[in-house]
Amino acid sequence: MSKRGKPRSILKLAQEIFKIINSMDGPFAKTKLATEVNISPKAAENWLDLIVFIQSQPRIKLTKTGHNTIVERIEGKHSVMSLKTFLDEDIPVERRLQSLMDYSKEIFSREL
Repeated sequence: MSKRGKPRSILKLAQEIFKIINSMDGPFAKTKLATEVNISPKAAENWLDLIVFIQSQPRIKLTKTGHNTIVERIEGKHSVMSLKTFLDEDIPVERRLQSLMDYSKEIFSREL
């Protein structure tokens, strides 16, 4: 529930969470997020787990047509794996750069 006593929509709560995350200059405790967004620490942890899970999934595109919404995956499993490899700081730079090239090629080939 928000400070006004009305329940917030899932989208509104997610927007508030990302507003706080984007306003922080460095790492911060989950309890700070919970306090700022006015949710319990357990709810904050659940939201963060959900965000991390969603960020590891292929991107999608929504197309609304009248009363229907069409869902289209715009990244394949290979491109997601390449991007994860590139972002992994424990992997040697040469391999990370190759992963970035693979990711770029796949994205460009989808757009042509």
